[in-house]
Amino acid sequence: MKNSKEEIEFAKLYKTYSEQSKASIKTCYHPNCSESSINSHILQKNGILSSIASHDRHLWELKIDPFNSLHYCFTKTGINEIYSFNGFCKYHDTELFKNIEQKEIDFNNYKSCILFSLRTLYNEIFRKQVVLRTSYHFIKTLPEKFNNLDFLEHIRQENLGLQDLIQTEKDIWNDLNNDSESFVFEYRVLERIEICVSSFYNYDTSVEMQNIE
Repeated sequence: MKNSKEEIEFAKLYKTYSEQSKASIKTCYHPNCSESSINSHILQKNGILSSIASHDRHLWELKIDPFNSLHYCFTKTGINEIYSFNGFCKYHDTELFKNIEQKEIDFNNYKSCILFSLRTLYNEIFRKQVVLRTSYHFIKTLPEKFNNLDFLEHIRQENLGLQDLIQTEKDIWNDLNNDSESFVFEYRVLERIEICVSSFYNYDTSVEMQNIE
């Protein structure tokens, strides 16, 4: 089933605003830093990702295609881009995450686990900020369609989720700065298989945003 002309035009806007929103987030997330951020990987590039990448250093990634009526598609993405976001400056991306980037990962090590949690948390913060900035673009350029109670409620819910993440961010930094080890981590070792995926996330496709009226 093909998208209508209106859906295609809307998908173009969504892609443009989403890319602009991502590009506008360019400051290191470390609370004591104002340097420009670089492309930060959520998982260890020269370890976890490289061990499962193909010979051409690509991995398959499930993505959302706003131009496709099915929305979901698997795409081969290069190891330099996959599972990454504008997170930290070069110094903090290297020094802060040294335990999980430059050493063999020990999941019995508390600091390694808390650093994985911190990096994942900032990826979630980044994504929510992108969704919010994209939403504000739509309100500004298409107020007749998006400046309504339903869409504003959508924004309010996203902001509430962001505030929850910011509170967790404070808790993690308090834990790291005081060596309090106040979190509990559990992990399981699974037999290696060809495909193993575990994730949770929320998103708004262009079609979903268009349907909020």
